[in-house]
Amino acid sequence: MRKIKPLYTVVIDSREQAPYAFGKPHRRELADGGTIVSGLGEGDYAPMLDGELLPARIERKSLGDLYGVVGHGRERFEAELERLRPFRSWLVIEATCEQVRAGYERSRISGEAAFASVLCWSVKHGIAPIFAGSWKMGNAVCARILEEVALHSIK
Repeated sequence: MRKIKPLYTVVIDSREQAPYAFGKPHRRELADGGTIVSGLGEGDYAPMLDGELLPARIERKSLGDLYGVVGHGRERFEAELERLRPFRSWLVIEATCEQVRAGYERSRISGEAAFASVLCWSVKHGIAPIFAGSWKMGNAVCARILEEVALHSIK
């Protein structure tokens, strides 16, 4: 008898303005459930397996968004990071470490301060930063992390 593959779906937060695009899963052990847009209480992306939302979240930031939450949006963002604490979570930054440390032309915040904030959040809130370098690589990283979480959640 053929084993039924678990249905894997990516949940995209309804507030995402330029969401990543997800194709079929790379892992053969997962059946393609596509994507759904829904209001996630925490994070921008989450994996779902057989209709069950898994306890993992990805928060995504462009370079400009990152500098925004390091500055005037810091208090709100840190509250969001605190809400992510019960989840396995990642912060996918669409810039390299070097780009973050170099600063952002539309911000008065130094690059070193922004970089230090990311590292501080990783320790204080337990969110793993990933400096993806670009939107395209951020999309690829996000897709693979969510798939791996789903795969390793199969009982």
